[in-house]
Amino acid sequence: MTVTVVDDEEPALVVDTAPGTAGVQTGALEVREGSTATAAYTLALGVVPTGAVTVSVGNGDATAVTLAPAALTFSTTTWATAQTVVATPAANDADGEHERVTVTHTLTGAEEYIPPALPAASVPTVTVNVTDDDAASARIYTSTPAGLVQHALDGARVGIEVTNTTWASGVATTAAVGDYFALDTAVPGLRLDRISSVPSTRTVQLALAYDGSDFDTAQTLTVRVLAAAHTGSDVLATGTRTVEPTRGVEASVAAVTVVEEATATYTLRLTSPPTGAVTVSVASSDNPDVTVAPAVLTFTGGAGGNWNTAQAVTVSAADDGDGADETATLAHTAAAGSQDPGYTFATARTRENVAVTVTDNDAPGLAVDPTTLALTEQDATAGSGTYTVALATAPSGLVTLTATSGDAAVTVAPTALTYGATTWNTAQTVT
Repeated sequence: MTVTVVDDEEPALVVDTAPGTAGVQTGALEVREGSTATAAYTLALGVVPTGAVTVSVGNGDATAVTLAPAALTFSTTTWATAQTVVATPAANDADGEHERVTVTHTLTGAEEYIPPALPAASVPTVTVNVTDDDAASARIYTSTPAGLVQHALDGARVGIEVTNTTWASGVATTAAVGDYFALDTAVPGLRLDRISSVPSTRTVQLALAYDGSDFDTAQTLTVRVLAAAHTGSDVLATGTRTVEPTRGVEASVAAVTVVEEATATYTLRLTSPPTGAVTVSVASSDNPDVTVAPAVLTFTGGAGGNWNTAQAVTVSAADDGDGADETATLAHTAAAGSQDPGYTFATARTRENVAVTVTDNDAPGLAVDPTTLALTEQDATAGSGTYTVALATAPSGLVTLTATSGDAAVTVAPTALTYGATTWNTAQTVT
């Protein structure tokens, strides 16, 4: 009998940023610019390899920190022995800004330790925070944490992460933003929005909200970090962020109303200059009775470009014969062949679509034929007659009509007629 033993452990790179302490730690390393003090972390393999594995250490900012050694090799006998990587801060660069450096690891050698056999999630990175010795007690990181950057047509947000060693703990989210930060910018509508505290640390996340007119070029913003409840002259540190203009299509209105057999108009423009011609398609996605003209608009960038010139879209609603109001949604998308891939409109934005309300021009009523009958009492044959009844417009549900006579000498049959959504225009006979 043959027995196959399947190992339940997967290959992985094991990173420990606090060697010598209990358990494997994954926090950031801290160093200070110009200092002789270093920080270190260790690397090991998670399971024994089938052959030698070399780990190359990638430095995200060699001007801020040096890493040694640049490569480490593990064998089938030393795979579990932790090897040390030392981070040494660079000399004074006089820029007054703190840096956050990401250290990456690339593995070569045994096939189970190289992609695609080894997934990216099994190869951790290491963060090294470098405190600038020219700055005061506050740190504004030069990279923005994931999830804090969001560009939206009516509310761009730019996240900035700040550490201030004079704060006893993270600033309360209920604190007045102006007590801690000041914003220097020439972009109208850009303002300090909120503070989010990272629990049990001196780190806060500052969000900037944009609710002004769209800007056309990238803007550099300067944020000043202040001591708590102090004025703007008590500056602990400054930092900058560059905000790119939002790429999108902007409609002049969020909604239009159009009467059947009539038209309404609105305009479209781009929110920033494209790098090439952008073709925008306009279509009703949910109502074939609503059409637009033109269905395609072209915007251009560069000198003399028309990207910010409003182009008119005419909305038409066909007569559908029923008496109900309707709705539709007009969507705007970059057509195939647009020369600026940034204009994909993949992210839903306020006023990217236009809502259409169609007001019906048909009034509910009855279609009776004929409207007059001549009857003779004495003749049984001549004393009877017929007429037909149908609805003038389609109903939203079942409709029952009751036929009655205003004279006891005249009778009608049937006395009840029922119409539905598909039979409303089918004439029914009354005798």
